[in-house]
Amino acid sequence: MSDSDSEDEDVREEEYEKLKTGEIVLRTERTAGGVVVYSCAYCSFQPKPIEQLLLHARNSKKKMRYEHEGLAKYLDEFVIPNTPKALSGGAPPSPPNVSELLDKQTTEGIETVWPPVLILANMPLSDSDGDALGNPELRAIVNQCARNFDFNVIRKVARYYDSGQTPTDKVFVVFETSYAGYIEADDLSKILEQNDRGKVYGMANGCENGEKCGWIATVAEMERLDPKQARLKWSPVPLSEVRDMHKAEKRKREQLQGERDYWKREAVESEKQARAAQSESHQLRLRNEAMAANIEERRQATQRIVEETEKRLVDETERRLRLELEEARVPSKEEILTR
Repeated sequence: MSDSDSEDEDVREEEYEKLKTGEIVLRTERTAGGVVVYSCAYCSFQPKPIEQLLLHARNSKKKMRYEHEGLAKYLDEFVIPNTPKALSGGAPPSPPNVSELLDKQTTEGIETVWPPVLILANMPLSDSDGDALGNPELRAIVNQCARNFDFNVIRKVARYYDSGQTPTDKVFVVFETSYAGYIEADDLSKILEQNDRGKVYGMANGCENGEKCGWIATVAEMERLDPKQARLKWSPVPLSEVRDMHKAEKRKREQLQGERDYWKREAVESEKQARAAQSESHQLRLRNEAMAANIEERRQATQRIVEETEKRLVDETERRLRLELEEARVPSKEEILTR
């Protein structure tokens, strides 16, 4: 392998690691149909579903070729295997989500942990609480899930201890105390389940082979793992309350949307009125300027008439005075002798 080939390989692997550890983040947004689209981190490629972004990254042979190859490796080996088909646009439709189940099914007598908690097993821990979630792969899974839904509702990560006060290899991933946090926890649990790293796998294998697995904590598990709430302040709440919270948040969103629409209409109307007032003010100013110009023109004309009249009066008066002086003048001796 030549030095240039080795450098190219280094670039490819470096970009792959940056993407995997979250140092470089792919921008995402959700379409009206619920499909998550991704923007390229290295060029102005328009947001597309994950499979199209992968095709773009593989076919980019000129601009930042090896960075795109690192992106293709990241998408192919990490993102696509951890992205549900319904989110990537790859069909077929996923089963009804938690929101639909809460709307359609009875929740009578069912309790859930609050705030929503996800248990992640086989996490590398140290004696420092600051190392709570230090594994880049799981961190990237969590971040990817959060970005898919356009908000990050992971509030904190807390370790729990066994009866001997020894740190275990499991962590509590705590989500926001909201319906959005509940849905986010459920979605992350689904991603792990679809990749055979959910609760069924963990219980069957004990997560003994080092595979990282996770699932939503139940009330019974939390009562066993953290009965005195030493690691996390939690409480069991009826799932019906979560459903009611969903409905309340939905009503609040609709109310806020209605208020936004109202104030948007008010802003448009105010802007229209302001433009009309500005136009009327402009027209009034033009009329006033025209009126002032007309008044000035008439004043100047009147002034000219006055000046001309005064001049004529002065000239006429001078003429009459000369005539009167002529008539009143006494003839001289020579004029008398001449006569």
